[in-house]
Amino acid sequence: MVQVTNNSPSAGYIAWKDCNISYKGTVYPIPDGNTNLTYVDWKFSDPDGFYGSNAYPTLAADDLLVFLNKKGIHLKVPNTSVLDGSLIVPESIYTDVLAANIITTEHLMAGAVTTNKLSAGAVTANTIAADAIGATAIVADAILSEHIQANQIIAEHLAVNSVTARVIAADAIGTDAIAANAVLAEHIKAGTITTNHISSSGIDV
Repeated sequence: MVQVTNNSPSAGYIAWKDCNISYKGTVYPIPDGNTNLTYVDWKFSDPDGFYGSNAYPTLAADDLLVFLNKKGIHLKVPNTSVLDGSLIVPESIYTDVLAANIITTEHLMAGAVTTNKLSAGAVTANTIAADAIGATAIVADAILSEHIQANQIIAEHLAVNSVTARVIAADAIGTDAIAANAVLAEHIKAGTITTNHISSSGIDV
């Protein structure tokens, strides 16, 4: 009868002795041994010992996962009645078998969802909560003028005094952009209008 001991011969290890694998009418005696690796499996192609790994092993139809080592505490996989999360084959759970809303934000580790895990077009405007993206989340120079739809930025979106002379390109404001009577005498610096701005028919704007 197989005997498996925890944290033996030292912390983090499991050890086995008197283990035999019986398969298809043949009994294969397994040498006593120990490991600090997570998974212990038996391969029919090489039946005279166990294999160990920290990654879930690739098992053929005739192979067997024998032990799970949880930091020095063993689980006999063939006899277990409770499925440990470490025994789930990677990529074996698909989205269509998950109940709606079963995975919520508290189940996700910080930083677990990165851009390479998102499919193209997966994040749309209606999946982003209002005010979820603040200025600190936007990389410098990430938003260019070609990313902004025409007429998207209106006066109410601009902070008081945010538009100054230095952010206005030369010749950007033409006469057709100035409302009638918008420029008054108090808006004109003293000495700004000189004789070369005045034509014979009046002030050359």
